[in-house]
Amino acid sequence: MPAERGEGIRLLQFRHFLAHLVIASAAVFLFLNNSSGVAHSTEQLSLRLDWITSPMHLPFFLADEKGWFKDAGLDVSIEDGNGSTFTVQLVGAGRFDMGLADLSPMAIGKARGLPVISVAGFIRQGAVGFVVPKSTKIASLADFIGKQVFYTTSSFEGPFVEPLFQSNGVPFDRVNMINMDASAKIPAYLSGRGDAMITTVPPNLVIAAGKRDSYGVLFADYGFNLPGFGLVTRIDTLKARASAVRRFASIVASAWSYVLASQAHTLEAAKVTLARRPNSPLSVDMMVAQAESYRPNFYTKVTAGLPIGLQADADWKLAIQNMEAAKIIPPGSQPADYYTNDMVDVDYGRKIVGYP
Repeated sequence: MPAERGEGIRLLQFRHFLAHLVIASAAVFLFLNNSSGVAHSTEQLSLRLDWITSPMHLPFFLADEKGWFKDAGLDVSIEDGNGSTFTVQLVGAGRFDMGLADLSPMAIGKARGLPVISVAGFIRQGAVGFVVPKSTKIASLADFIGKQVFYTTSSFEGPFVEPLFQSNGVPFDRVNMINMDASAKIPAYLSGRGDAMITTVPPNLVIAAGKRDSYGVLFADYGFNLPGFGLVTRIDTLKARASAVRRFASIVASAWSYVLASQAHTLEAAKVTLARRPNSPLSVDMMVAQAESYRPNFYTKVTAGLPIGLQADADWKLAIQNMEAAKIIPPGSQPADYYTNDMVDVDYGRKIVGYP
């Protein structure tokens, strides 16, 4: 009996040994699989924003907070910016994988040899235009003749102002254009000076409310639809890391659909964003109001039936025509030189985010 008992103990110990060996082997197999890229491992992606906290940043912080990037196997670092032009330059130089920027500076940079391309468009109807006091009635661009208009020649919209007036039959020299530093323009306008200012219209209408109630006259209303905010990457990043770029762009596009689906979602995104950027001067209410003010600008006539993120040749053809007229890009480029829709997978975004 003692011999049989000892044999039984040794058999049980052997079985335990085999069980641990199987578990250890499985762990090694999974490790090797992940290391070789067979399994879906977390991939790092760096994002440079256009500026300090604004409504355009809502989907990025929300996607990070809700774990949508993580669910897609992405570890996204987010850094504030100091202007779209600089963001485009940094992405073009390879300092960041992705950039959120106004797509007009991206197009200008691309035409000048910067190896960048847009992989998603969000503000597809250009938001640049005139902010005008409600007491001043502007029925056509000719009504600006004799008016004092604040603008910034060094801003990306600066080169388009004269071609805009000329293409609409308005002599540019008959409009009293006042060049002003961007930081001084809005305070000067809000103080009651000037008859209008040229800027990004939607958020500044919210800022002006109650101080100098205003309305907007968009460049797009007069044939100059300049592409607004979207995602930018280097062409070689697009080729080498297409899967990561596609997952990222698809989630951000779907996150925008989520944010705009209801005011409750917009409020949720604003609270998350401001929690991540507690030093922002914007209140939650201001952030929500500015986000809502952009709503009409997410669609053009030709993108009205397209999910957020997807762009259209027709819009880019007009933008190219406008940029050529302003002589800031050489003639002969095509829409495909500036954007691709291949990186927005609507079904994938819906799978992760639940929208659109």
